[in-house]
Amino acid sequence: MTMKKPNNQLIQLIIAVMSSGILSSIGTSFISSQSAVNSQMKMIIETYADANRELNDKVKTYEYIQGELNQLKLDLQLLQSSAREIPYPMWIKSRDFRMLSLNKAYEKTWLIPAGLTASDYLNKYDWEVWGHDIAKEYQKNDQWVLDNDRTFYGIEHINTESHGSRILYITKYPIHVNDNIVAIGGMAFEKWWDD
Repeated sequence: MTMKKPNNQLIQLIIAVMSSGILSSIGTSFISSQSAVNSQMKMIIETYADANRELNDKVKTYEYIQGELNQLKLDLQLLQSSAREIPYPMWIKSRDFRMLSLNKAYEKTWLIPAGLTASDYLNKYDWEVWGHDIAKEYQKNDQWVLDNDRTFYGIEHINTESHGSRILYITKYPIHVNDNIVAIGGMAFEKWWDD
């Protein structure tokens, strides 16, 4: 078998290309661009990891806040239920003396015997339910609470057709929001003990 003689021109071309550095430059360029791609990929992965950590922190914060909010809702429901169910008449009036809220004991003790319900009194003034004379007494004590920003302890009267005039031991107090009086709260007790 005879070997074919290599083509001198082809050999010379290969030697010229290799000695000119074209392949070296292509290889270096390829390695350099691969390094840049790797660097960009690394930066993208680090950015994603940072964003993922930040998102996880926000999710944990949200879950914590949601848990606190749920607890506050439960606390508020218990407080409202307690105020409604306490066996002593309680109420809240606006600064202009309109009835904003009253509990079951208030309705049962004074409104129902007078042929009224809570809805007959809510958002109304005392004089619309109890008459002007009684309302003046209530408003005088309510105004004292507003003027003095203190709790009032005293006696007030109430008239119902079924029970006549009754003497009540009253506690009225300012209700604050951000250090401002926003309403007047009250509780009443009838004397059931002997002196």
